[in-house]
Amino acid sequence: MGINESILVLGANGAGKTTFLRQIKDENQKLKQKWDGAYVTTMYSAERHWAMWPAGPRPRRASTYFEKALGVVWVVDSANTASVEQSANLLQATLGDAALSSTVPLLILANKQDVEGALTPQDVAKKLGIDVHHMERPCWVQGTQNTRARGLSPSLSWILSATEQPPGWMASLWEAWTEDGMLCPARQPSPT
Repeated sequence: MGINESILVLGANGAGKTTFLRQIKDENQKLKQKWDGAYVTTMYSAERHWAMWPAGPRPRRASTYFEKALGVVWVVDSANTASVEQSANLLQATLGDAALSSTVPLLILANKQDVEGALTPQDVAKKLGIDVHHMERPCWVQGTQNTRARGLSPSLSWILSATEQPPGWMASLWEAWTEDGMLCPARQPSPT
C-alpha cells in the first residue's frame, strides 16, 4: 500500500501529538496504527490525511513520508525545558532531511501553555532555533493547550490554508505577532 500525501505530526515523545490528533478528529474518524519499523498513526479527515510517529526510531519509509509531506505540525512540550532541547535537535534533523522540501509549511505548537512556567511561543521558537527573519519555509508558531483544544482552531486553519498555497506564497509578508502565536514569513525582502 502506498503512502499518501500527508500533513506530518511530529515532535518529542510526550509533547501531545496523539492528543492533537484526537482533538481534531470527529467522532466518525479513527486513528489507525501500522508497523513500519516504528508505529505510524494515521487519520483521514475531510481536509487531509495525517500521519504521526514517535520520536526515536523512524519508520522504514520515513523518506517517502517526507517526500510526500504537504506540511509538518511540530508539537513541543513548552513546559519541559529538557523536552524543548530534545525537540530542537529532532526538529533540526527533520528540517535538514534531504527528502523534506524546504517549501513545506511548518506549524509549531507550543503545547501545554496551561502549565505554570511554560515557555511562551516566542521563547519556544528561539529555543528551537527558528529564526523568524531567515525562514525558508512558511511557518506559524502557536501556543496551545491540546487537552482543551485551546489554540487549535487558528493552528488548524493556518496549516490547512498553507498546504493549499503555491511555494513562496508568504515571501512578501512581514513578521506578524498575535497574543498566542507568531507568523514566521519566508525570507523577507532586504530593506532598500
